[in-house]
Amino acid sequence: MFTIVTCAEDELAARVAQHLFRRALEENSTVDHVRDNVDTLQFVDLEGNPGWTLNRDLEPILERHGRRIGVHPPRGLGGNALRAYRVIRFARTLRHEAITILVLAYDRDGRDAEHGLRAGVRAASPQADNVVVAEAQPEFDAWVVCGFEPANRLEHERLQTWIAQLQPLGANPVTSPERLTSNVPGDARDAKSLVQGLLGLEGQAKGNEPRVLDCLDRPLSELRQRGALTGLPSFLDEVCRVVDATQLPQMKLTASDV
Repeated sequence: MFTIVTCAEDELAARVAQHLFRRALEENSTVDHVRDNVDTLQFVDLEGNPGWTLNRDLEPILERHGRRIGVHPPRGLGGNALRAYRVIRFARTLRHEAITILVLAYDRDGRDAEHGLRAGVRAASPQADNVVVAEAQPEFDAWVVCGFEPANRLEHERLQTWIAQLQPLGANPVTSPERLTSNVPGDARDAKSLVQGLLGLEGQAKGNEPRVLDCLDRPLSELRQRGALTGLPSFLDEVCRVVDATQLPQMKLTASDV
């Protein structure tokens, strides 16, 4: 039905964005055949291969195609805005038989709006109606936390320990995940450390781990409520708005419209 090109901060961002993309359409799309055909979605990277393009792979891809693709960001763009601009300019060269939706999934890391993904989208292509922004505040681990419910006594005890530890810092791992931090060494509010500790993972969370998927499969209404300030509701709404719009004949888009 659709080809979804995904560019992401890391593997967790890619998997979380793709998983919730499917759920948003299956449960909230206003178009019947979109809801009924979610299993036909094809997620690919910038060069059309199954999967996604990670942040670390973006520069090599741009360099490989640099002789025929001019990517010259305007001054003033920074952080995620710069990434969004460069990805969109490259994506203009993509050609697929199916309608292409471009998903940008990056951690916000506390950046202001001027350096966020949407600023880069506007600068690169103001009329790009087939771009979906997944920008997690502070990072995608916070979206995982939005769906956390203790599965046993041990997890309940872990949660209470984290709540007690973060309360003096003005944060709560479940009710205010947007107040967690990113890339602050030694900060008790670090989102990655918190998720790893809550779920009892040996390393940083990955999007295909069963316990992470349990969190992402909580009712979307709960995810929206808990993640109200993390960017999650905006992403869920944008998925349906962008995809459903492609079903209107007068608004159908192709990859060249990115």
